[in-house]
Amino acid sequence: MAQAESKSTTSRRTLLATGAALAAVPAAVLATKANATDDPIFAAIATHRAAREVHDQLEIKCDECEDRLGFGYKHPPKVVVGQTRSWTLTYDDDSGKTHKFCSVPIEVSEHNDIDRYIFEQLKKPDADKNALICRRALLHEELSRLEWERSRQEEPPELKALRDRRMVAVNAEYDAEQALIATKATTLQGTLAFLDYVLALGPENIDEVQDWIAVAAQSLRAMT
Repeated sequence: MAQAESKSTTSRRTLLATGAALAAVPAAVLATKANATDDPIFAAIATHRAAREVHDQLEIKCDECEDRLGFGYKHPPKVVVGQTRSWTLTYDDDSGKTHKFCSVPIEVSEHNDIDRYIFEQLKKPDADKNALICRRALLHEELSRLEWERSRQEEPPELKALRDRRMVAVNAEYDAEQALIATKATTLQGTLAFLDYVLALGPENIDEVQDWIAVAAQSLRAMT
């Protein structure tokens, strides 16, 4: 919590510094658009945008491939710990509403979930404690075996190729981000374009928002 409050305080201070720098820019600088096309920040923004789009597209393709192949962190090995009853409501022209009950397997992919299910069963008045304790041990053993088998499986070639391309894209986006941070806008228009771009990305896509705002503040101070 203290770290979060520190980051929030830093962000507010940096935003205030940015506002102060903007207020200090001479009116002549604010009014002119001269040399805006020569500002290197525009090329840096375009490079980062392109790199990010490639990365985003490859993330989508990797997710789609994992779903299709049933491979990856979203498709971990699972064991059936029990059954639950489910029902569906149907309508019949003669009898009206009809409730259809069926058994649905309860699948878990974490060892903690096995324990949680077994412990809940042990709370029942008619629970067979010895049987449940034995079942718990067998379920842990089965899940461990499935996890070991999954770890031994080779990554599907199609998915591996996509993941390799994604890693290249991740590195390219990181390099473009560092280059963007290192680039100082030379015009007010470039600084505003940088700020608009950062705001459009959203805080969830930026590791350190205050660092990006600080870059804009430095650019503005250089114009004074």
